[in-house]
Amino acid sequence: MNFKHILFLITVFVSSVAIAQQTKVADFIKADVDVTIDPYKQRVSGTVTYLVDILDKTDSLYLDAQHTNFSDVRWNGKKVTYEVTDKYLILRKKLKVKEGNTLEFTYETTPKKAMYFVGWDFEDARKQVWTQGQGKYTSNWLPSFDDVNEKVIFNLSVAFLKDYEVIANGALVSSSMVNDTLKKWNYEMQYPMSSYLLAIAAGKYKYKTVMAASGKELLLYYYPNLENRYEPTYRYSKEIFDFFEKEIGVPFGWSNYKQIPVKDFMYGGMENTTATIFNDSYYIDSLSFVDRNYVNVNGHELAHQWFGDLITEATPEDHWLQEGFATYYALLAEKKIFGDAYFKASLFDNAAQLKYQDDSGNGESILNPKAGSLTFYQKGAWALVALAHEVGHDNFRKGIKKYLQKYQYKNVTTDEFLFEIESVSGKNLTDFKERWLENTHFLYEEAMQLLEDKPYSLPNLVNEKFKDTSSVKATDAYKELWNTMPSEYKQRVISYRYNVLKDSFFIKSALADKNVLVRQAYIVQTQEVPSYLQETFEGFLVDSSYNTIENVLYKLWINFPEKRGEYLDKTKTVKGFNDLNIRVLWLALALATPDYSALETKAYFDELSGYTSPKYDYNVREKAFGFLLQMDAFTNANLKDLVDGCLHHSWSFASRCRTILDKLLDDPVYKERFQNLLEKLSDKEQNYLKKKL
Repeated sequence: MNFKHILFLITVFVSSVAIAQQTKVADFIKADVDVTIDPYKQRVSGTVTYLVDILDKTDSLYLDAQHTNFSDVRWNGKKVTYEVTDKYLILRKKLKVKEGNTLEFTYETTPKKAMYFVGWDFEDARKQVWTQGQGKYTSNWLPSFDDVNEKVIFNLSVAFLKDYEVIANGALVSSSMVNDTLKKWNYEMQYPMSSYLLAIAAGKYKYKTVMAASGKELLLYYYPNLENRYEPTYRYSKEIFDFFEKEIGVPFGWSNYKQIPVKDFMYGGMENTTATIFNDSYYIDSLSFVDRNYVNVNGHELAHQWFGDLITEATPEDHWLQEGFATYYALLAEKKIFGDAYFKASLFDNAAQLKYQDDSGNGESILNPKAGSLTFYQKGAWALVALAHEVGHDNFRKGIKKYLQKYQYKNVTTDEFLFEIESVSGKNLTDFKERWLENTHFLYEEAMQLLEDKPYSLPNLVNEKFKDTSSVKATDAYKELWNTMPSEYKQRVISYRYNVLKDSFFIKSALADKNVLVRQAYIVQTQEVPSYLQETFEGFLVDSSYNTIENVLYKLWINFPEKRGEYLDKTKTVKGFNDLNIRVLWLALALATPDYSALETKAYFDELSGYTSPKYDYNVREKAFGFLLQMDAFTNANLKDLVDGCLHHSWSFASRCRTILDKLLDDPVYKERFQNLLEKLSDKEQNYLKKKL
């Protein structure tokens, strides 16, 4: 290693230390952000003014800024010396202790992530721009702070195409035309927040205003061409909001609350302060509600407005203070809406997942900053169930209220949370912390004890009553037990003990149950449909569940080939969920059925093949890719779409596309076809594919 290399490493180390310690020497109070977004060029430009208090003498100041161009950088109105790297804007100036300083600059950037431009390459696609800061860094589109401990009052002014609605954090205070094509939307925040919670969503939207019991406004956005989906999507939104304000004991801490569905969102939802963005796979019709409703995600993201937004984790070790709490309160909301059996069944499912994780040797401490989502979310929620039981629910509520009031708009640690619960309950929680938070194992047996109730204990039903095949007979006692237990418990018995339910009484009772999810639980588990159940299964082709119809169509088609045409005729017009689960399956089955509508074969293939296009949701594309792989029927357009999918911003979708690509490249014929397609790909796609080739 030469001297210059050593000097370079020392410089990098010193810079990183200075960056990590910035919150000790400077406090950014407020930001006035004025940006223009060009969706066709995927560019953001604008001006920003930060109000800054200098807390201690320093010779530099920085902002996180990913691949950003700056001009006219000023400190207190005067031009200042600055440096720009791929990651930072760094001011080089000796600064004294002083409040009320201003940092102003003009910037421009083409975000590689954190701001996404969806649909702008297609005339007939839904066109949107939306942001995702957590895990991606808002500094990709706005010079700001990747450190969650720097909380700022952000006011956003956004200029965008006039025919679109723009939603952002805070209250909309005004809007006006900039010119013939652009309109500016001005949003203001009252209180500070971490910059990863900044949000912008632009698209063709309308909204309806719902008033909470406390007087807070809920602004619920919807697609104007699908207004009929507004009610099933936002069903129980007001009830959840009112319940949280009462249960948590601390009023909603922000000006209003907005919810915005977006296309191709990579998660279920994101709790941006006052402006939750959620995946429009949850923007549903009435029939979807039974299988894929928005209630849990709705509750989870709203709970974050307290746990994550009002108070924010201080370190990655404290991440469960956000995700565990949001998961727990979402379950409480579902308990309020759907009942205690639903609540206990959900906790039972979570416990089963955690036990499996432990049994596989992958158990994790909740305080492990690198733990997976199952640990932070489900194990974190279970820890709160155990804590509420240990200190008493009244003390738990009092402690939560005190904790939020003391640390509102600040950052918190796990020890600070536990101290507040201890101060209210008078209990020492050292043992609780060791057993439930630090322990890499999940306390399954203890958790099952917390689910015990009478007369129908779910752990007892699944783990004892219906455990042994030889003992489960349709005696009068078992019939009474089955007929009187909650539907949610029947679902779990079927799901976890399907092979035990051999007696025709249980099978017929399950399939005749009025609860669609009980029927579905049995249908999903059944692979070979016996002839005596054929007629019963055929009746479910018009069941009130897209999941059930999809499962029944496929299983009838497999088990009774002589009636395939009849089954396809009955389901020809059914689309299914937003991912077109039934339609895409139907097309694949129709193409695989000899002589079925032979004149329509090309039209069916063209439709199925067309669903790989980037203008469709990635969930639709993924299903189409899967069936085309089984059929070995990729067109060149499909192969081009596949490469596009490999670079998609949704990691899960991109990963599946890459798996398919790897499989195809093992075939010399497909490898040659991909080589011939190179010239038709973008530079980014070419670079990726060349590496694979």
